[in-house]
Amino acid sequence: MIELTIQTPTYMFAAVNLLLLAYFNRFHALSSRIRDLASKDRPKQVRVLRKRLGYIRGMLISGLAGVALALLDIVVLLVGSSIYGVILFSLSVGLVLASMIFAVLEIAMGVKALDEELYIHSEKQSTYHD
Repeated sequence: MIELTIQTPTYMFAAVNLLLLAYFNRFHALSSRIRDLASKDRPKQVRVLRKRLGYIRGMLISGLAGVALALLDIVVLLVGSSIYGVILFSLSVGLVLASMIFAVLEIAMGVKALDEELYIHSEKQSTYHD
């Protein structure tokens, strides 16, 4: 088994903080889009955005929980409990991985929605030229 030092969980902070910043930006953009669509009365798109918002919620919660466990891991390692440190670090890495899985699902749903929008737009363009 590899030895876990106090430095190991601290490496997660730089990467995870940037990841969470990107997640919050996605949340802000999606919330603006939801408000815009809700005012235009487009219920199907609002339902899709609600599901995407659920994925973003999962991304944020699991990412923040991963950071919290990494912080707790540092405390546990300072106390000298390497067994619990390895367990906490493994859980924090798992939560960050779950956060990334939510991100992939949300991106896939967003790409699908954009494809549908492009299809609708191209259909409208072809009817204008006929």
